[in-house]
Amino acid sequence: MTAYRIGIVWPSFLPARGIKKLKELAKSPRYEFYLLSGRYSFVNQDTLMWLKQYDLIGLFKKIYVNKDNEQPHEFKIKVVKSEKFDYFIEDNYDIVRDLNNHQIKTKILWIYNILDGRNAYPEKFPYLEKALEKIANENRL
Repeated sequence: MTAYRIGIVWPSFLPARGIKKLKELAKSPRYEFYLLSGRYSFVNQDTLMWLKQYDLIGLFKKIYVNKDNEQPHEFKIKVVKSEKFDYFIEDNYDIVRDLNNHQIKTKILWIYNILDGRNAYPEKFPYLEKALEKIANENRL
């Protein structure tokens, strides 16, 4: 059986509600998680320290950081297109919209915030845990 490939964008400062669910799913051979950070390279060390603090380093098959300081949305689109994820969880509505405009086969799930939550989108969730539950429910045996 092939694992479902799931890309996740990571918030910049607070641990996302759903870390427990992420750790639970990451134990299963049915899922491979990839972390994407569009943050510029001068904060890459902070990102890695944050991941260590919450014991998340080993959960990801690969961690993508924006080491060449590309525009964050262009960096994410490039990685999502090249990796051909089954799912990608993103918290920026503009990037969600751009990814959908590229007509990729990846299913894009959006974690909305208080400012953008009014935007209509069929796969929107209030936090990471709900998006991960959706993926797990879609892929039950």
